[in-house]
Amino acid sequence: MDLPSRYQRLIAGQAGPPGRLACGVLRPASGLYALAMRLRNRWYDRGGSRVARVGVPVVSVGNITTGGTGKTPLVIDVCRRLLSAGLRPAVVSRGYRAGPGGQADELLMLRRRLPDVPCVADPDRVAGARRAVSERGTNVIVLDDGFQHRRIGRDLDIVVVDATCPFGYGYVLPRGLLREPLSGLRRASLIVISRADQVDAPALQCLESALDASASGVPRVRAVHRPTGLVRLDGAESPLSPADLGPSYCFAAIGNPGSFRQTVASLGIDIAGVQWFSDHHHYSERDLAALQDAAQRVGAAALLTTEKDAVKLGALDARGELPVLAVRIEIDFRPNDDRILTAALDRAVQTRRGVHEPTPIPTR
Repeated sequence: MDLPSRYQRLIAGQAGPPGRLACGVLRPASGLYALAMRLRNRWYDRGGSRVARVGVPVVSVGNITTGGTGKTPLVIDVCRRLLSAGLRPAVVSRGYRAGPGGQADELLMLRRRLPDVPCVADPDRVAGARRAVSERGTNVIVLDDGFQHRRIGRDLDIVVVDATCPFGYGYVLPRGLLREPLSGLRRASLIVISRADQVDAPALQCLESALDASASGVPRVRAVHRPTGLVRLDGAESPLSPADLGPSYCFAAIGNPGSFRQTVASLGIDIAGVQWFSDHHHYSERDLAALQDAAQRVGAAALLTTEKDAVKLGALDARGELPVLAVRIEIDFRPNDDRILTAALDRAVQTRRGVHEPTPIPTR
């Protein structure tokens, strides 16, 4: 995993003696945060806070760490499955770190990839979900990044665990990247291990063993992020294919840029250089000009980024000597894992709508 910030280098143990000292200072704060999250979860578990229902089935897709776990391709996949079943889903998001135009990058990407699905951003996600139901005729809500948002009731809690950095260096924020202690995974209905193809078999087995210990009995599946081609900044398919590209300069502002680099390399593209920005960075035309200059200095023939970055760049003047393209990613499952996900969605939707008695989610 490439580490784009001093903070991530620090918590990964790559900052030398000063970093170890800083980690020692952060550890007590991490313990306090973990305690606060445990108490909050216990409060909800015991009914201390009322959970709001919005009148339709709710499917949450979330994670237990900060940063990029590959959640957005799964949200797209889940919405497409619901559409194929004849349902009318809507995505409800908090709208985290909205850009100058008032829209978050994930939501911009979802609107581009899911033109038939309403995407609602509202810090009050209960209000956002109810608005989607009343104003858009939605009959199932997909809650984006909803695992820790416990105020809204849900019928399926999918948690994405990134195989390349599954547990945030083993600590809760701020010492690590965990949003809550691993015991929180017991609330999940289904765990999706993303980017399972980007680690070796021993690492996957170690991850599975850790999940056995922290979330025994929770069904889980493995997913791979498959690059399907290149698109222009406006989302249109590029006439260029990976085989057409010469050396390329990669850049991104995502939580796990190392995974993007690995994806580009898997396409057989020669990586001439890279530049990583902080997660959710808002690009300027000056940034684009600097990237063009940097790419030309190392002899690159193109600039490559992610679709999440591309939606933010589309409003800028991207003219330059080198083309700027994004790699389109789809999520794939093994046949049996695909059936497990489908069964989980069906069970959640049918149970809430009262069509039939729920059936257990298969585990393998």
